[in-house]
Amino acid sequence: MFLKPHKGGYMLSVRVMPNARHNGIEGIWNETFVKIALSAPAVDGKANEALISLIADRLHIRKSAVSLISGIKSREKRLGIHGELPSETVAAFEEEIRATCQSGKALY
Repeated sequence: MFLKPHKGGYMLSVRVMPNARHNGIEGIWNETFVKIALSAPAVDGKANEALISLIADRLHIRKSAVSLISGIKSREKRLGIHGELPSETVAAFEEEIRATCQSGKALY
C-alpha cells in the first residue's frame, strides 16, 4: 500500500525524475517509493509544483489538498494528502501503480 494513513489524510512517498520527456507514474522504486517522471526542471520549485499537480489530478482532488511534507530539494519526497479519499479512489490509484510495474509501460 502506497497511500498510508497519516494525520487526517494520507502520506505518499515518491521518487521523482525531473527533466523527463513526460509527466507520469513510472512504477515502484526500492519497493517503497512511487517512481514519477516530471517534465519540469528541478529549478525554483517547478518540479515540486508539477508533482503536486500530477498527484492531485490522479486522485481527483484539489491541488491545495496536497502538500510537501519532506524532500523539498531531494528526489525522494513525502507528500501529505489532506482529508479523506473514497476507497474506490485509493484502490484505483494503487492499481494504477501496480499496472505500470506489470506492463512495463509508464502511465501518463
